[in-house]
Amino acid sequence: MYKKKRLSLTDGSIEKYYDTFNFNQDSNTGDIAIFRDSGGKEYLVIPDSGTKSVYTISLYDKKVENIADSNKMLEKPFKVYTRSTGVYVLDLSNGILKAKYTDKGFEPFVKLSGLSIQSIGAKDISEFAIITDNENAYILDRSQKTLLKSTNFDGGYSLPVPYLSKEEYANSNDVFADLSVYILAEGENGIHRYVSSLKGMVDSQLGILGMDYPIKNAKYGFTIEDMNYGLYIFDGGDKRVLKFEKPLESGEKRHPNEILLLNQYVFEESGGWKDVKDIVVDFKERSICTF
Repeated sequence: MYKKKRLSLTDGSIEKYYDTFNFNQDSNTGDIAIFRDSGGKEYLVIPDSGTKSVYTISLYDKKVENIADSNKMLEKPFKVYTRSTGVYVLDLSNGILKAKYTDKGFEPFVKLSGLSIQSIGAKDISEFAIITDNENAYILDRSQKTLLKSTNFDGGYSLPVPYLSKEEYANSNDVFADLSVYILAEGENGIHRYVSSLKGMVDSQLGILGMDYPIKNAKYGFTIEDMNYGLYIFDGGDKRVLKFEKPLESGEKRHPNEILLLNQYVFEESGGWKDVKDIVVDFKERSICTF
């Protein structure tokens, strides 16, 4: 009932893919992203403050490679976000950095003008994202209960300014986007959506269809800009991954302003999903990766 699928190590429906601690005993990881290169190969991307590195793990053969840091920019890599142009990292010492992607691979990390940790000025960052074709930077700051925005100009980024604010963002968890911007925060069904209008981004709350009981803690989320791609939410309260169908609100409309539950995945074995730090999904939606 309620499209629930129970996962088990025994039947192979879930498996341990990679143990970062085995890679290096100094490892201290806390985030994950996914990147697809120009040839269609996909990689998990993980920042590691313990080893002062950011590395990729191939989904094809589990090969691990560090992204070059010849400029010694990585001191406290905290969060990671990817675009087709490269890998962005929020480093708690040096601010937002970028490793540009070319057909030859990733270039070394460089600082982005205007996005030093001092310029950002946030005291309690829960997440950041690089959103829109212009690749503007957005930083979610619990201390200000605000999503900060920094605009990308050719010569660098503007100073971050408050963009979206709400009392609930004192307990915010995640920010990500497709054609809308989603902010996840603690509290029942804490999925906050904003859509673009002539006046900027406006609040457009979502109803939820097909659920047996409410989301207790919308902890982490993932999607891409394709509106036929799923919207994935990790409910930290009930330790489950929820997959929703997104609404279409133009053309041939599909349950506008509502998301429809397609599947919910639970992993109830000992220790299962006890300390999840983020989730990503491959581009063909064959595998969900929790970390």
